[in-house]
Amino acid sequence: MVATVAANTLTSSIFGVAAFAQPIMGRVFLAGQENALDFYNNVYAAPLFITALVSLLLFIVGGVFTGIAIAAYDLWPRWTGWVYAATTVDFVLSNFLLPVGQSVTSALLFVATVVVAWSASREVEGDGERTGIATTN
Repeated sequence: MVATVAANTLTSSIFGVAAFAQPIMGRVFLAGQENALDFYNNVYAAPLFITALVSLLLFIVGGVFTGIAIAAYDLWPRWTGWVYAATTVDFVLSNFLLPVGQSVTSALLFVATVVVAWSASREVEGDGERTGIATTN
């Protein structure tokens, strides 16, 4: 979980660059300022690419560990953990190898997550029946 949260936080900062710095870069360039290329090179320098690499690696690690944990939990379908782990890795790699693959892996990740959530809700409902606690529907 920590790796996944860290990955999403770092990735958000990279998208922040795209959302806020790129429009300014365009205005600086269109205004004919001579330092437009310097501005661009300073934004898209080693720190940004290192942050992107670390966030992608953390995303993969977090997804694999989460998938293994889901697969190891006896009350959830085992396949959902393996699908979760594989799709997080495929999601990152498809960005570089086959961008259209992100749609497929996102859909599979969504299915695995919904099945886990549904199974967890069914498990909670079942706990009330086993312990004699009344459940509300």
